[in-house]
Amino acid sequence: EYFHFFKRFVLATRVSGGISKAMFDGENPSRFLLGGTNGDFRYFFLPYFNDPSFKTNYFSTLEMPLRGYTLAGANPGGSTHFALSNIEFRFPFVQNINFAFPFRFQLYYLMGALFWDAGAAWDDPAVFRGIRGEPGSSSFTFDGIKSGIGGGLRLNLFGALVIKCDRALRLGSDHVVEDYISLGAEF
Repeated sequence: EYFHFFKRFVLATRVSGGISKAMFDGENPSRFLLGGTNGDFRYFFLPYFNDPSFKTNYFSTLEMPLRGYTLAGANPGGSTHFALSNIEFRFPFVQNINFAFPFRFQLYYLMGALFWDAGAAWDDPAVFRGIRGEPGSSSFTFDGIKSGIGGGLRLNLFGALVIKCDRALRLGSDHVVEDYISLGAEF
């Protein structure tokens, strides 16, 4: 869903989820892999996964964006259930930039973005705990939920393609920073 403010400010939200079950007594339910962002240049020239097995490559689905993690890094083995949410605030950053050397050209509408992505993947719903807290305490921690916050710049090319440069901080016990340069449409 998109909420527009003052013509150029946008709050974009997205929620997705899925369940995969083996059919007809089969052994291979689809596996959902969380992490990374669509069109990341780091993965254009690499094999789809570092795991070349038939099962991983043909019975799995990448669910993105979950920035703060590498491609499929939030749950490397994949899971049969997933939930993913994204909130992104997009705003004008620079209206235009004029370059004169080595040749003349202009860049229009460099946009900024602030985002929070959160997702979880699990196999057994009875065992999964997204949030952990002490009884009687008001504090809690994310247990099975992976999330990242960050910001970035967007440059629209030819009206259809967007070059995105993002920096995300992984939230949780290990605060890792991931940088992304990607080409593709916004969610």
